[in-house]
Amino acid sequence: MHLTTESSAIFRPAQPGDLSGLDDFLNKHQASKTFDTKNGSLPYIIVETGLPSIKKKKEVTALQKKVKAIFKQMRSEIDRIQSDNKIPTRGKRATELEAAVPNKLFLRTKAADEAATQIRELAIEAHETEGNFHATEYRDVVDSLFGKLCRSLINGPLSQTSARAVAVSTIVPWQTQKIYHDIFIVYPDVYDEAATTEIAHVLIQDHRFQTNQLNMGVRSNLYRSCKLTKSEDGFRAMIWSLKDLDLKQPRPATSNKRKAEEELENPAGPSNSYEPAAMVPDPKLTPEKKLKPDDAQVESPSVELQSGHFQSLPPPPPQA
Repeated sequence: MHLTTESSAIFRPAQPGDLSGLDDFLNKHQASKTFDTKNGSLPYIIVETGLPSIKKKKEVTALQKKVKAIFKQMRSEIDRIQSDNKIPTRGKRATELEAAVPNKLFLRTKAADEAATQIRELAIEAHETEGNFHATEYRDVVDSLFGKLCRSLINGPLSQTSARAVAVSTIVPWQTQKIYHDIFIVYPDVYDEAATTEIAHVLIQDHRFQTNQLNMGVRSNLYRSCKLTKSEDGFRAMIWSLKDLDLKQPRPATSNKRKAEEELENPAGPSNSYEPAAMVPDPKLTPEKKLKPDDAQVESPSVELQSGHFQSLPPPPPQA
């Protein structure tokens, strides 16, 4: 998703880690109450980190032409495979007497993988690797979730990753029956598996996203600009889905890359960095009134889990 920054409500902190002004911005711009205009001038509400954006090495238009040419060549190859009667629908495994015979599905997938690899090499060379995690959330809870993601992005768990922005879609006037919003976590390199896995760990462990949440996957801005948004003939529109990532391993240690970037931008550090408050003992709990282990209360589940708003949603309707 290319964030239409020229026609969206955007918050940029005065310096990385500075939360001042964020609450006022979120109170003024609530996705559940904000309508996009007829000319599409307010499609998203965006909060950024304040870090510099990645500079493009080449013109995107020239890159798009190359990507579309690769995709067109792939479609021609797949059509040739489908129409070739000499290629069996069911292949044969290699034996001591005969070589393996690939089937149509194997050859289609191979052609799609080769095309995806070529596009990846072009994108990395042109520094056009930006993309986002994409998820959806119900309208009645989207403002709360978006606010938590924004605070996490500026001065929280997401700030320790390569994430650069969080965005949420507004209400489209002619789709008022649509009861959920799109949420995007934008970061500079969707082909970086380690960075992708790190963001996924934060979304799941700190923000309670489910691994099977609707549309939860990584999409490339380049794919979207070339209209490669549908998976077909073995070609995947997503760069990663959560099942592709190794999320069973412990959460990786936070790299110092983001911290080094912030130090370069602001050597003195943020003006209101978060510091945990010191614990103050309760005077009412005298030594005689201390709770026994058997009397300890079990913490009740959070409201977020009780509401069940992270359950899977129905697929979104086609855009008008």
